[in-house]
Amino acid sequence: MRRARLSGVLGGRSLPVGLAVLVLGLASGGEARARGVTSAPSDPWDELRRTDSALEAVLRRRVPDWSPEADVVRGQVNAILAGTLDYEEIARRALDAEWSKLTSAEQRQFLRTFSALTNQAFVSALTRPDLHFRLESEMVNGPIATVRVTAWGSRPARAGERRIEYRLTQKRDRWLIYDVLVDEVSLVDSYHDQFARLMRRGGFAELMDRMQHKVEVTGRY
Repeated sequence: MRRARLSGVLGGRSLPVGLAVLVLGLASGGEARARGVTSAPSDPWDELRRTDSALEAVLRRRVPDWSPEADVVRGQVNAILAGTLDYEEIARRALDAEWSKLTSAEQRQFLRTFSALTNQAFVSALTRPDLHFRLESEMVNGPIATVRVTAWGSRPARAGERRIEYRLTQKRDRWLIYDVLVDEVSLVDSYHDQFARLMRRGGFAELMDRMQHKVEVTGRY
C-alpha cells in the first residue's frame, strides 16, 4: 500500500476531498459488480446508499446554530454516522500499539472526541453537490467487503477523477467502514501518521488537546 501525507482532521482542512466523500453521492448508481466467493446477508453498497439518502434528508433541513432544532439535527446525523463508521476499529488501527497503552477511560475519551471530529469532517463534505460517483466493483468475502468507486467533479467535466476504495466489516448485521483508500492512500494511515507525531511530541494529552481544539473551531452542523 502506498503511503503519503494527507491533510487530515488535525491539519488545516478537515479531510482532502477524496477522503471526505466517504458517504457522498452514493445514490448515483453504477453497473458493474464483482462478487467474492462467499456472500453476506446484506449488501454493503446498498447500505452505503441508504446511509447517503438518510444524511441527505436530514441535512436538507438547514437550521441556524441558535435554533433548538440544531441539536436535533446534530443528534440525527451522529446516529446515522454511528451506524456507518466503525470509530473504534479506525481508532485501534490508527493508534496501533498506542491504543492498548491507554486506560479504558482514555480510550473512551479518545473515541468521544475522535467520533465528533470525524463526523464534522464528513458533514462538511456534504456541501459538495458537484461530485459524481460510479460503482466499479463490490467484493464480499464473509464478514469483509470492499467497494470500489470512481469519483469526479463537475467543473470542469470529469476533473480530478479519483479511485476510492471503501473497506467494511460486518458487525451486528451492519456493514461498518473501517478504512477508505483514495488513489491507494489510506485514511487510517493518514490518521496514524498524525497521531504518532503528536504522541511523540507531547503524549496523549497533546493529542487530545489538538483534537478538542479542532472540534471547537470547526463548529456545529
